[in-house]
Amino acid sequence: MIVIGRYPIYLQEADRLKGRVFNVSQEEWATMTPDQRWAINKEFLDAAIVADEQIILATPPEKVPLGSTLEKELNYLASHDCFPKQIGDHWEIVRS
Repeated sequence: MIVIGRYPIYLQEADRLKGRVFNVSQEEWATMTPDQRWAINKEFLDAAIVADEQIILATPPEKVPLGSTLEKELNYLASHDCFPKQIGDHWEIVRS
């Protein structure tokens, strides 16, 4: 299971659920261009899609800021027919 969402909520949710997160050290992140950052983020999402891994959305869709990396992640997942769905008391990304 992976967890995506706004910082720091997604880290807290991943810790609670024992899920994995996309995580790069601050030092490495600072040396990367925006394109490099997105490329490794996409690789993380692609691996989850291919493995049909459960993807938990720690931030409700209506609270995703426009122009944020999280919005970009959700748009990317949508391009792979994966969309947010409320399941009980939480949100998951599911294939349509």
